[in-house]
Formats: sequence, structure tokens, C-alpha cells
Amino acid sequence: MKSLKERENTIQSSLDAAKAAKEEIEKLKADNKKIMAEARAERDNLLKEAKEIRDKMIRKADKKPKKTRRKNYRRSKTTNNQRKS
Repeated sequence: MKSLKERENTIQSSLDAAKAAKEEIEKLKADNKKIMAEARAERDNLLKEAKEIRDKMIRKADKKPKKTRRKNYRRSKTTNNQRKS
């Protein structure tokens, strides 16, 4: 009789531990989901900012006279060629 009660207690302890582990896993999954959502939102904001900066730079470059743009292009090409040497 005693061994049967011990067996019952062991099984119950195992079931309780499994339940606690399952609850912990669910909590971790929820935390992970939240972190992933925050990371995606941050990524989206960074991409939005980068596109805005790119567009601003393009607009600024378009406002420069063509002569200045050609001069800067030649200068950058010369600098790039010097770096390769």
C-alpha cells in the first residue's frame, strides 16, 4: 500500500512539473512573439528613415546644376581610380 501511494505521489509530481514546464514554454513563446513584433516595427522604422534620407539626397542632388554634378562625378571617379592603384 505504501509503495502504491509513493508511486501515486511520484506521478503527481511529474504531472505538476510537466504542467509548470508547459506554462513556462507558453510564457516564453508569448515573450518571443512580442520581441519579434518590436524588432519588425524597429526594422520598418529604420527602412522608412533610410528611404526618406535617400529621397532627400536625390532631391538635393537634382537641384544642383548639371555642371556641378558632372564635376563631382569626375572627381569621385578620379578618387576611386586612385584608390584602386
